[in-house]
Amino acid sequence: MKITALCLSVLLAAAAAQQSPAVASVHNDCGSTCTYTNDCCGSDSTCYGSITKRCCPNTSSFCGCYSMRGFCSGLVYDSDRVNGSDTFGACYSPSLGSCTVDNSANRWIVCPNTYTSCPSNSGFSCCSSGQTCYTNSGASFATCAAPSGGPDVIFPQPGQTLVYNQQYTFRYTPAVAGDTNYNIITGGNNQAFGSGTLNSDGSVSIPYTLRSFSPQNGVIQLTFAEGNVSTTVSVNAAVAAPSTSTTSAATQATVAEAPIDTKDCPNGCAGGALCCGGQCYSTGQYTCYTRDDGSHQLCPNNTGICGSACYDTASYRCNNGQLAQA
Repeated sequence: MKITALCLSVLLAAAAAQQSPAVASVHNDCGSTCTYTNDCCGSDSTCYGSITKRCCPNTSSFCGCYSMRGFCSGLVYDSDRVNGSDTFGACYSPSLGSCTVDNSANRWIVCPNTYTSCPSNSGFSCCSSGQTCYTNSGASFATCAAPSGGPDVIFPQPGQTLVYNQQYTFRYTPAVAGDTNYNIITGGNNQAFGSGTLNSDGSVSIPYTLRSFSPQNGVIQLTFAEGNVSTTVSVNAAVAAPSTSTTSAATQATVAEAPIDTKDCPNGCAGGALCCGGQCYSTGQYTCYTRDDGSHQLCPNNTGICGSACYDTASYRCNNGQLAQA
């Protein structure tokens, strides 16, 4: 007898765990025309909705769209349609589910209380307690998957030197197979996000230009975020490209080879100093840059050159030969 009672308790508990939060509307003969002021729904229910209306029992709540727009999309997750439930809204039990609404997009969903809502551009889904939502409202489809340790970054590798204002193709293997949505944070609030290109090996490629960073001791923290998990890679920061070629103003100046030219400095330079643009200088204080016209110019160390102007690379950037705030 005790065993039978125990089995019955287990079955009842399992049934409760699977119970849908959807609640059927009442007084359906008047629900489509009810208002908040008339008593068509009676004292045991309340009129809810906009384009379509329904009488929800007082023991329930309503989830759906309140605007008078002709579009609304939503559902009670993993539940069959019941009376009063359509894409514009539904009655539900707050003890069994929770409501999430995006009023700007006119989308909604009711998820069981053990689930969390997961947004996307095509609508909401619900992630179970063992899953993580890896998408935001800009993603094509909602993606739920088991949590992981974050993206496996292929490029750049830790300790690699990246050049400011130079375009790269970052590559990583996503934590969720096939997920191309990404968010890169370069310290502070400097971010890049969107959808990358899925490669045949399962990795994702992202075009990225390193801008507006404030390196600490020459090191940048690059955080690759995917959903609620992320991987941080520490890379070295280079203000100028490690090249001696002439530089375009759009990509910043490159460090020149500190030329010693007799026609620039016909009398030479004493004490081991070098010559740049007709001036002798110490490499401990200045850097010699090659400008677009092939001439040479001195700038204090740890600065860049834009056109003919030296500038603080932490505060400004060079765009087509013109300085702008970083």
